[in-house]
Amino acid sequence: MILLLLALGPRVLPESRDPHPGPFDLPSAALSLAAMVPVVAGVKTVATEGVTPLAVAAAVAGVAAGVVFVRRQRRLAHPLIDLGLFARRPFTVSVTTNLLGVFALVGLLVLLPQHLQLVLGLGPLEAALWMLPGSIAGVAGALVATRLVRRFAGPALVGVGLGLAGVGLLLVGVLGGLGAVVGGFVLLGGGVALAEALTNDLILAAAPADRAGAASAISETGYELGGALGTAVLGSIAAGVFTARTGQETLGGALAHAGGDGAVVGAAREAFTAGMQGAAVLGAVVLAVTALGAWRLLTRAGAAEREPVGV
Repeated sequence: MILLLLALGPRVLPESRDPHPGPFDLPSAALSLAAMVPVVAGVKTVATEGVTPLAVAAAVAGVAAGVVFVRRQRRLAHPLIDLGLFARRPFTVSVTTNLLGVFALVGLLVLLPQHLQLVLGLGPLEAALWMLPGSIAGVAGALVATRLVRRFAGPALVGVGLGLAGVGLLLVGVLGGLGAVVGGFVLLGGGVALAEALTNDLILAAAPADRAGAASAISETGYELGGALGTAVLGSIAAGVFTARTGQETLGGALAHAGGDGAVVGAAREAFTAGMQGAAVLGAVVLAVTALGAWRLLTRAGAAEREPVGV
C-alpha cells in the first residue's frame, strides 16, 4: 500500500507550491537551532538538577537567539518562517493548539512503554499490543472529524477533542493501572487526532493559496516543536521526581542496581509511576486550558469573519 501511494501520489495528488520561492536562509536555520537546543537543555537541567547557573545561562541564550531569529524573519524578503501568517487569528490559534496537543501526546508516549514494561512487567510485544488501541483511536478520531464537522461547530469539536484527551491523561495520572493507562491513551490519541484534523484544515484555510505551502510547513514545525517540548518538559518532570526519590537517572538503571532486592525494585517502580502521574496531570491541565482557549478564540474568529463589513 505504501509503495502504491509513493508511486501514484505525485501524479494524482495536487501540490501547493509558492510560485516564487526564495532561497533557503541558512543563518535562520542556525538561529532556530541556537534558540531551541539551549532552552530544551535548560529545561531538562532544571528538572533533574534544579535551577543552576548553567541552566539559566542556557535558557537566556536560547531566548536571545529566538529574538534574533524573529527579527531576522521580519527583515528578510524570503523568510524561513512567514510570520505574516500569524496575523490571522484562526491560523495562530490552530498552530498553537496543534503544538500543545502534540506536547501532551508525545510527552506521555515517552513514558508509557517504560511504564508498561518496567513497572507493570509486560514484554515488549505485549506492551505494544496494549498501546495499539490508542493508535487505532488516533486514526478513528481523524477520520470521524470530517463527518462530525458537518453537524457540529468546528471550534466546539476542537474543544471536545482536547477535553477528551485531557480526561485520558487524568485517568493515567490518578489511577495508573493497566486499564487506566490503556483507556487513557485511547482518549488521548483519539481526542488529539480529532482536534488536530480540524485545526489542520483551519490552518490551510486561513492562508492565501500561494502561501499554503508555507502554512503547511509552519504547521509541521509546530508538531515537531510540540513533540520536542513535550519530551523535554513532561519527560524531565517525570525524571526529576524519579531521581529525587531514588538517586538514579533511569528506571532501567535502578532495576539493574537493585540486584533482585524486592524492596528496592518496588520503590523504584513506585517512584517512576509517581513521576509519570505528575507529568500526566500537568499535561491534562495544559490540554484543559488549551481546549477552552481554542474553543473560545476560534468561535470569536469565526464570528468576526462572518460579521458584515461596517457593522
